[in-house]
Amino acid sequence: MADPRLRRIGRCRVDGAKIRKAREALGWNRTQLAAAVGVVERTVYRFEDEDHPPSPAIAQRLAQVLGLSPEELFAPEETPEVA
Repeated sequence: MADPRLRRIGRCRVDGAKIRKAREALGWNRTQLAAAVGVVERTVYRFEDEDHPPSPAIAQRLAQVLGLSPEELFAPEETPEVA
């Protein structure tokens, strides 16, 4: 069961640099991270390049494997500038 915090998030833009940094801190390549999370290597590339957001269930597994909280995976919300 996905973390309840992720249910309300749905598919949001992940912070690809943070995922890459956490993966590299573990000394893993993308293939190793993909195997640990249960996705194909191309999916990890897409997360790191911010091309494709993970589903809530995958985001939870990704966070657990990387030792991050689910909230840490997501990029900060962009706030529009007020003129």
